[in-house]
Amino acid sequence: MARFYDIAAQGLANRSAELRELDAKRVYTPDWFQKPHMLGYSAYADRFGGTLDGVRQRLSYLSDLGVTYLHLMPVTCPREGESDGGYAVADYERIDPRLGTMQDLEALASACRKHGISLVSDLALNHTADTHEWAQAARAGDPVYQAIIIASPTAKSLISMNKRWRMCFPPVRRATSPISPKWISGSGPHSIPINGI
Repeated sequence: MARFYDIAAQGLANRSAELRELDAKRVYTPDWFQKPHMLGYSAYADRFGGTLDGVRQRLSYLSDLGVTYLHLMPVTCPREGESDGGYAVADYERIDPRLGTMQDLEALASACRKHGISLVSDLALNHTADTHEWAQAARAGDPVYQAIIIASPTAKSLISMNKRWRMCFPPVRRATSPISPKWISGSGPHSIPINGI
């Protein structure tokens, strides 16, 4: 847990003045996201705007609708082919190249703030693509990754996985921390649902 706090502190130190000001406003109004005017919109970036820049170009439309909270489904790099809507992640540290770049995500987040919209992006850490390095290491016999990667060919094995979840949680948390600095700091999304953690 100490490592997570160190990463979070480093991310906080790297935040822009604009984001620090937003943080301060939200600290003094902790229920900001529960206000009656808050209106959410959830979308896949490719289906809504084609790319992250395409989403950015449609922010006026969302603003006209009264949207104050834009939740984009995963924008990280998925495996090739079928990727369960982007949830079969191949690389957590890259944006899906079909959608754009990290700079495009940062530009979208900045534009959202100018429109009064909070950007949220899924960071699906509770499952990966079978091509992800963690899954490959588990398949190759690495006991560390075999303890945290559970391949579930049947519904019955999914049920047994739930019984192991408490045992697996601490190693999963440690396994995900190397990517955390990229998502905790910065000028990207205002919040990130971390699925399953």
